[in-house]
Order: sequence, then structure tokens, then C-alpha cells
Amino acid sequence: MPSEIICVRIPVKIKEKMKKLEKINFKTSVANIWLGMFLLIVSVLFECVAIWGFREDGRDGIIAMVLLTIFLNLPLAAVGIMAIHSYFAASKKMSYKLREYGEDKILANIESHTLYTYSGFFGDKTYFTDKLIVDPKTAIIDYNEISYMYLRVSSSKTGCVHSLGLELWDGTQMIICNGVKNAQIMQMMQLCFQHNSQIMCGRTKENDATQKKRVADFKNGNKRIPCLRLDDDITTPVSQELVQMQEVSILPTAMSPSAAQEYVAKNFLPTENIKAINFYREATGVGLAEAKSVVDRIFANRQSEGKVLRTPYEWTPEAEKKANAQAKKVGGIIIMIIAVVLYVMMTAGTCIISYFYPMTLQDILAFIVALIGHLVVFGGLFVIGLWLFKRGKADTQ
Repeated sequence: MPSEIICVRIPVKIKEKMKKLEKINFKTSVANIWLGMFLLIVSVLFECVAIWGFREDGRDGIIAMVLLTIFLNLPLAAVGIMAIHSYFAASKKMSYKLREYGEDKILANIESHTLYTYSGFFGDKTYFTDKLIVDPKTAIIDYNEISYMYLRVSSSKTGCVHSLGLELWDGTQMIICNGVKNAQIMQMMQLCFQHNSQIMCGRTKENDATQKKRVADFKNGNKRIPCLRLDDDITTPVSQELVQMQEVSILPTAMSPSAAQEYVAKNFLPTENIKAINFYREATGVGLAEAKSVVDRIFANRQSEGKVLRTPYEWTPEAEKKANAQAKKVGGIIIMIIAVVLYVMMTAGTCIISYFYPMTLQDILAFIVALIGHLVVFGGLFVIGLWLFKRGKADTQ
């Protein structure tokens, strides 16, 4: 069949979005280098303080200084050096990827073939395209490089921060998409898994052990990653977003049914059946019934082949609702207990003071006002706790 072209007329909104994407700056985040320098400076300052403070204490001072150096200063310096090294290693790898694929081709791939975009806390974006994961401040990753992925949870004073943890065949560990929600991370993992079904999913001891063996196999030359090409080929299908928003004028297309089927199998999530049907129709020029039949068969095959990840129960909306309800109940109980304890303490303190010191009429009035104030403030706090407890209890029913 002669090859012909998909003619696409892109609306103004898409053109404006593409102009914004052109401003993507591939530059490794300097957070690690600043962290490393801070830790090194702190370790040097502590070491100077230790030398200055213990220099006249004789043998005991020397022992204290050595212990402080070994258990505090050296670990701080080591972490600082590792942070600085990780910055330069990531920067070097970023530069290599830009040279290997070509910055213009990467930008073109993002513009035309982004399947999923994640926006972080500060507006930083991570792009999941049909061939790459692109975090302009962290890494450019080929799906075939990924060996292991999991939800990474880091604790902070304000709560837990969820991220997508990736480990490559060469042992490189990467943390992307900070602040991701459970529903979002399942979409990301599913996309990665559709492009590379060898990826292990979920942090377990078995997967950790397998990852060590995989890294050893890769370093021994027993595993080869296929070369990725980002040639701007007119037969490459347009992105899902363009399929939804574009005004398409189609001549008989150059994209073969087999190529369109492969693209659908890799790039459409299990929940995107309608989008996949529309895409297949536009890419191949077939009718609605045929497109639906093909896409349904693709999705069914993917399910039977085990290429659809199972969502852990704790990530489901039902489990999240249950966890939120339990948190409300526990929080309500804690607030009520605090309210009662504070009320008893403040009231008892006021009574003790009034007992040991003679009281005038004004003091008696102040005492009564204080008791009423305690009742209002802590009673109100108790009511809030009770309301929160009842809301949690109702949500669990």
C-alpha cells in the first residue's frame, strides 16, 4: 500500500502549549550540590570546635575529639561528598542523553507524544512520552533501561512525601515525581510496564534480591539495552492529546494497522478505551465498529498476558476513604482527651490559687470568669473533637 500522510491542523491552544514546551531547560537541579556544601561546611566547623574545645583536656579530650569526629563529623562529610558526587553524576548522564538522542528530538518527542504529565510541588514537570520519561531537572530515561519501580515514601515534619522510585539495569537509582498521589503513581507505573513488561513493580525483599542479580548480570555483559531512536518520522502517530483536540483531515494513512495496534498496546491506559478507539480510527482510517473491535481485543490480550498491574488495596479509593475515616476518629479522640486534660489542669490550677490566696470581690468575679472561659474554650475544643470522631465513624459505615 503506498505511503501517504496524516494531515493535522493544530488549533491555537496546542500551538501555544508547544511554545511553552520550547522553554524546557535541561539542567540538573543544584539542590544536591548546595546540600553537599552545607554538610561539608558544618562538618568542618564541628571539627574545628572539637579541636578548639578539647585541645587542653589531655587524653580525655583526644578521646572525645576522636569519637566526635568518627560518629558525627565524618558521616556528615561523607553524606556531603556523596550529594555533590550525585549532582555531577546526574549532570554527566543528562549531558550524555542530550548528546545521544539530541535535545531538539527530545523536545519534539515531548511536544507531540506526551502521554502523561506530572506537575510537582513547585510546578516542575515530568513528562511520560511514548518513548521516554523526561524530568528536565533530574534525568532522561528510556523505558527499556528501567529494571525496578516502586513507591518511595520519605517522612518529614509535615507528613509523608510519596515519590516514584526507579532503579535502572546499571544500578542507578532515581527519585522522580515528588508528592505523587496513589492514583497518579498507578498510571505512571502502568505506562512504564506497558512499554517494558520486564520491570519489577513494588518494593519487596524478593525484588530487591532480584535487582542485585540484574545489576550484576548487566555489569557482566549478560544484558543489553536496545538502542532508542527519536527520529522525527512522519509515520509516527500523533499524541493522544492532539487526537482529542485537533481538527484532523485524513488521507489514507501511511500508518499500518500493526503499527497502530502496537502503539495502542503500549501507550493507552486500561481506562482509556475510548481515547484508544478514536486514535486507532484516526491513525488507520477504519470505521468505528472495526476500531472498537481491534482495541477491545488489544486490551483483552494485554489483560490475559498479565500486562495490567493490579492496584494494591491500600491505594484504592475505598481503602483511602477507610484510612481517612480512621484518621478522623483517632484525631477526634486525641482532641477530646487533650481538651479534657487541659480543662482539668487549668481549672484545678485556678482553684488552688484561689484557695491559698485571700480573694476580694473582684478576684471572685475574675475566678468565675476564668472558669467560664475554660469551659467555653476547652468545651469548644472537645465539641470539635467529638464532631470529628462522629464524622469518621459515619464514613466507616
